Amino acid sequence: MLKNLVVRVFRKLGFVPLSQVNVWDKRKGNLRAFQNSASEKEWRQLMMYCEMMYKLEKVPGDIAEFGVAAGISFISFVRILKALERGLGGLEQRKVYGFDSFEGLPDLAVQDTIENVPAAQEMHKGGYAHQEAYNDLVRFTQKETNTKLIKGWFNETVSPFFKENPHTSLAFIHIDCDLYESTKSVLDQSWDRLSPGGIILFDELNHPDFPGETVAFREFFKEKTGQFSIHQVRAMPAKRYLIKH
Repeated sequence: MLKNLVVRVFRKLGFVPLSQVNVWDKRKGNLRAFQNSASEKEWRQLMMYCEMMYKLEKVPGDIAEFGVAAGISFISFVRILKALERGLGGLEQRKVYGFDSFEGLPDLAVQDTIENVPAAQEMHKGGYAHQEAYNDLVRFTQKETNTKLIKGWFNETVSPFFKENPHTSLAFIHIDCDLYESTKSVLDQSWDRLSPGGIILFDELNHPDFPGETVAFREFFKEKTGQFSIHQVRAMPAKRYLIKH
């Protein structure tokens, strides 16, 4: 149920059950719980999502996340946009698309590991699968009409999606693919749909546990000098985002 999804998300972000919140107005209890209980990292994570969405004010296009997993960032993008776009009509509102196999990771490539360095615990085929979260996300998208989940492997879903939606351009892409082949596939298929001024937020760029994303980034953008610039996320300085020129 949506209630279970929200509870899980709140717990992920550091909330405590409302019954444990000793505040004078329980209508404000969840906010107070977040203020008191969320870690600095969790505050920064939400601030990063807001930072990215605010930068899209003058950029046309929708939102696409590649690698939804349990939906923490996906739900955040939807809710932030809902607040920012309050009062806008249907065609004026951005859509949020979530691409994921929802079956965990595919096979790893050699670019996804570093010799003599142990891989992260879930860096294997089927890792990071969240079936229960997927079921809840489906119910969430049924209530949020500007959202859609596209289930399947990127090399089988992204191009067909764009062919079926020739009018769709993107203002923002969130790459949380973890792996080399997945990241390369997404970049190959989505770059031309990213509007000038559009943003790509990389979740694991330069991350030692996910080297494949960085290798794919370097290969794809090697011949695109002058077509983009890289920036540091203010709220989470270890993260990087790209602006298309």
